[in-house]
Parts: sequence; structure tokens; C-alpha cells
Amino acid sequence: LMSGKYGLRRPLSRTSDVSPSSNSSARSPANSNPEDDADLDSLIITDVEREPSFHTKVGAGGEKFLGCPHYRTNCKVRAECCGRWYECRLCHDEVEDHPVDRHAIQYMLCLYCQTAQRCAKNCRACHKSMAHYFCSICNLFDDDPAKEIYHCESCRICRRGRREDFVHCNRCGGCLSAEHYE
Repeated sequence: LMSGKYGLRRPLSRTSDVSPSSNSSARSPANSNPEDDADLDSLIITDVEREPSFHTKVGAGGEKFLGCPHYRTNCKVRAECCGRWYECRLCHDEVEDHPVDRHAIQYMLCLYCQTAQRCAKNCRACHKSMAHYFCSICNLFDDDPAKEIYHCESCRICRRGRREDFVHCNRCGGCLSAEHYE
């Protein structure tokens, strides 16, 4: 057994998979491309990984929301490196012995209807939004509307803040405050 997120015990062997016989909600809608869905049938998802995860916001009222301590998100993503499902890349990196390649992530699991699918802003089965902010390059989902996030093409990552407040510096290879950039 391997210790998983939130103290859950996760078997090393996978016990349930996404297939027509085991989970009919994992089948794609009739109007999607069958070639894109062929690989969905081979995805393996444990019962523990299917469980929605909640995080309690510290402060007034202790509000609970779907997601993890790093991001509010209505889905989990599949790390291509190990085939396991996590709320975010940081959750993966906290418990695994290798870092995830955020750009290699291809699949998400909707926490509302447990449908595995390609990463997208909305679930193709229940049509709910997975996050207020979604980046298809970094495969980053964040449903906190108060958080400003933008993707920098030059850095190849998403950054916190408003795009107009930062300038990418080609000399240092990072984004700097536009207020202090010369």
C-alpha cells in the first residue's frame, strides 16, 4: 500500500477503470469524435481517486469548496508520469517521488459527475464549469474568482496577477512588475 493524499491509503494496483461496463457516465456524448474517446476507455481510476476532495477555507465561516489547499477546482487531473489523479500538480508533487510535467497532462475527471475526459473549461457530460480560470497550455484550473491569473507565452507558465501589470523580460527570462520595468 502507498500513502495517498489526505491520509488515504491507495493500493498500488488499480481496481476500477473507465469503460462502458464499469461506468456508463464515462462514455462520451454521441456528438463527440470516437477517435478522441478511444483512449478514455483505457484510463484507470480507483474509487479513492473518484471521490471529490474538499478544502476548508481558513477565516470567516470556514467555507468548504471543491479542490485542494492550492487551488479551488471542480476536477482532478491525471498525471501522465504515473497515471494517478490529483487535484493539482502541487498535490502530486507533495506525495510522489517525481515532479509532474504540467504540459503533458491530457485528462481531467469531473468531480460533479465523475466523467473522465480531455482537459477543458467545461465538463462535456454535465456541462458544469471546472474553474473560473482554465489554461489549456499549463492545464491549470482555478475556480477562485478573486484570484487574478494569466499565462505568459514566453515563460510558458501561468502567473498570478493581472497581465497588464507585468512585462516579460527576455534578458532575465521572467515576468517583472511593469511599474518597475525600464
